[in-house]
Amino acid sequence: MRSFKSHLSLTEQARSHGEEMEHVIIAAFNGKSRSPVSIPIGVGRAIQSVLEKQYHVKGPASSLGQDNFPVSSEWAQFWEPETVPGSTRTPKTDIILGKDRVSVKMGASQLMSGGVNESTAVFYAAADKIRGAKRRLLNEIETQISNLAPSSVAKGPLAGEIKKGKDRVVMAANSAHKVLQTLMRETFEANPNFATYFVHEAITGDVKFGTKSPARANKVLSVNEKGTKIGWYDADNAGFLAKVAGQAKVTVRFKTTSVKSGGSKTGAYRFWSVVALIVNKMDEEFTEFEKQAPYLSEGKVKDVLVGIYDKLKNFVVELWDGIKAFLARGVKYIMEFLDMEPVVSHHEYIDIMGDVNVPFEMGGSPMYGDVHKKPSEIMKP
Repeated sequence: MRSFKSHLSLTEQARSHGEEMEHVIIAAFNGKSRSPVSIPIGVGRAIQSVLEKQYHVKGPASSLGQDNFPVSSEWAQFWEPETVPGSTRTPKTDIILGKDRVSVKMGASQLMSGGVNESTAVFYAAADKIRGAKRRLLNEIETQISNLAPSSVAKGPLAGEIKKGKDRVVMAANSAHKVLQTLMRETFEANPNFATYFVHEAITGDVKFGTKSPARANKVLSVNEKGTKIGWYDADNAGFLAKVAGQAKVTVRFKTTSVKSGGSKTGAYRFWSVVALIVNKMDEEFTEFEKQAPYLSEGKVKDVLVGIYDKLKNFVVELWDGIKAFLARGVKYIMEFLDMEPVVSHHEYIDIMGDVNVPFEMGGSPMYGDVHKKPSEIMKP
């Protein structure tokens, strides 16, 4: 097994050689007679010849000239409350050939870099693009929250029945939480489109930088070291992305989180915070009722109880209205609400023209058959 230092050294060597390949390709497209790096200019010219003759690729060629690109606001939200680190703002575009923004892959190349947080952000970007996923989750959360509203108190000693009512809310909440977590797993773990959306974002930076950003790659150039084996791919093409996804072996599982402060889970937009608010509201209403009960007739007691349950139902409706906009922002916020966190696993290296699979785990788009269509028009639910 390679040591971490050895692995890092090999990664740096591959990156250095890959950058040299980029420079020699740029030199060839711009008509230079000599290579600015150790790779012969003839290698660059061979690649240029294939790209021009077979794929009608034209110059001029240039490097992007910037290592730290601004990211989109949509991407930045995946890192909240932190800011996006400069080290993860590296563009997906390596070189520009004419109007094409090209990611250059030489041999076995990393699918993505940036560590655990980068992988988690790519998950959220991919998850939000799966048609119908967010809507299904929101609808089920609304149903489960609505079902937490107590409906009645049975006949019997009032204090005991009220306690049973609160206990039933907590039991229903436990059941609802399990249902919602199961739905989250089913939505992504078994979804055949998720891996392709994940790979698309990892390769192009579509959400990360925005569709029109120079840092967002729209083509992939794959070459071997001698420039004798060349592949030119549309980074939004369904077939290409399926091939990469097949090599990457992307899978996702979920772990539960528990943010606590003073022994209780914090945050207004958390499932158990909502449950606590409902139970506290019941306490408040019934404490006041118990003070009045000795002075009320039997008929009046029933009227007051009906009024209390109407208040509780309205309270739950208002609670949902208060959190719905937060959850509708995306899957990230739904997962925070449910105290869940994604752990994404995939092969670290891919060789588009070969078959290199190195297992790698990191914790926590779309294949456009026609690039002129939106993902929602291409992907099936």
